[in-house]
Amino acid sequence: MGLPQSNDTTSFCIWLMPSKQSFNFNDIIQHYASTYKTPKFAAHMTLFCGRTTHLPTLIDRFNALFDHACSATSNINGMIINKSFFQSLALTFKKTESLLALHKLSQALDPKSQYEFNPHLSLLYGRQDTIPLEFTINNGAIIFDKIYLMSDCDGENNECICSWHQIQHSREITLQEVP
Repeated sequence: MGLPQSNDTTSFCIWLMPSKQSFNFNDIIQHYASTYKTPKFAAHMTLFCGRTTHLPTLIDRFNALFDHACSATSNINGMIINKSFFQSLALTFKKTESLLALHKLSQALDPKSQYEFNPHLSLLYGRQDTIPLEFTINNGAIIFDKIYLMSDCDGENNECICSWHQIQHSREITLQEVP
């Protein structure tokens, strides 16, 4: 499946992945996806979204920008329920210096992007009537230690979610520990 394109433009997003040592959010996502019959997806925080007209240049710039970047840490500071299709159930995070530094780096990939960074990690997508809270998460710091260049899509539907994938030839980059 190709990337969403219009007028020779490709949509992309930068995903920050939480360290499995911090907390395994994927188990919660899998539980809710099974319960509500929605697509499963990898636990992530969307750091940035943009568009490009030249995919090979984007991949090279992504790999170079984040090759020596440091991991980010943030504490959960709230929860969102039924705000939007992509925030049916999500945890919000504080905008820490380390998150903002990675976001600023990512803006170099598309300086014209109007993406507003709102740190959150979704646990369920789709419109739901009610969502019982069936988990407990401590308020400790969550470390985000991997970063991916991902495809993006237009639309708020399950097909869009199922189409997400890591962009071919981009690397999963393990972020360096903060000194």
